[in-house]
Amino acid sequence: MKKFLPLLLILALVPALFTSCDDGYYPYYPGYDDYDNYLPGQWELISADGVPVSGYKVNYLDFYKNGTGIYYYYDRTVPYEMDFTWSVSFDYNSSVLYINYADGSYVSMDYWYNSNYTRLYTSWYSGGYKHTYVYQLVQAFSWGAPAKAAAADSLPADFVNTPFPGK
Repeated sequence: MKKFLPLLLILALVPALFTSCDDGYYPYYPGYDDYDNYLPGQWELISADGVPVSGYKVNYLDFYKNGTGIYYYYDRTVPYEMDFTWSVSFDYNSSVLYINYADGSYVSMDYWYNSNYTRLYTSWYSGGYKHTYVYQLVQAFSWGAPAKAAAADSLPADFVNTPFPGK
């Protein structure tokens, strides 16, 4: 019997060696698995490179849970909208947002939130400068009858109401 007791003890402990402590919860990465649960919703641009925006400089990003969305913006005083798809990736020290617009342009940027997920911060480098845009989560926004932006449409080079490079 004394010979079987150590064997029995080993057999009893083997299952504990093959169990995982991972419960599938990742508190430091919202949404895990390349999906961000906090991103879907309507976001209004409130600051561009530290300067508050208002009027026709305001734009909106409407993210849907299925990885699509609509970018609402003004070209001078005419409201437009453009469809896009989005995805995210997470690293140990950053989160990256990728947006592919219907006109074929795309952008990637670092992003993060404030502590209660009501402000979305986006940051990227363009022309040797770091740009940071701040969006605020809104329940709904008022939007004029937007003109659908065609893929062939191009905005003038001096058009400043673009949230990201390439747009």
